[in-house]
Amino acid sequence: MPEAVDVSRALTWDGAKNLPVASTLKIGPGSWTTEYTYDDGDQLKSITGGMWGTGGVSVDYNTEAATKKIVGWSMRDDLKADIVVDALSMATILRRPAAGLIHHSDRGAQYRSMAFGRTLRESGILASMGSVGAPGDDAVTESVMATIKKECVHRHTFRTRDAARFALFRYIEGFYNTYRRHSSIGDLSPTEFERRLEERRLQAIAS
Repeated sequence: MPEAVDVSRALTWDGAKNLPVASTLKIGPGSWTTEYTYDDGDQLKSITGGMWGTGGVSVDYNTEAATKKIVGWSMRDDLKADIVVDALSMATILRRPAAGLIHHSDRGAQYRSMAFGRTLRESGILASMGSVGAPGDDAVTESVMATIKKECVHRHTFRTRDAARFALFRYIEGFYNTYRRHSSIGDLSPTEFERRLEERRLQAIAS
């Protein structure tokens, strides 16, 4: 069983900000990838390109690489690392991953915080961070973000943070995970694709 890497004790450091940087690990089907974004809320293009009426807002979510399922997410009105900790905590509670799962992110300060590193370590999760100038490292989450932009955020103007939070909750939990089809997983929804994978696993065990 691989030992989890504590991102707060990564081997390399960002000299400019004195923050740890984890190595880039190979992202497999069972890995989680994550995306964080913030908008200053100045009646403008927002977190994912939509419109917020008032106040800043930040969103973080974790996506399972194989199924495209959003397994944990969080929304706050500040830039604190709590948002990435909350999203990861939600994912670990709901999914209960085995030790050694890889969590891949960019090099944002929230992902390099001591609090996030501690959460990774306590969950037995390996930290992976994308290299500078390599957008392909985050292809899964970038694709999910583009989908959220087009199908949820661009279609609404949110007057309050609570309205935005509810819209995202309804989209992610009520549509994206359960009904939204993806060509990359056989035109199935993440939940249905996951169900079929589990059926195959159980059939393989039985045989």
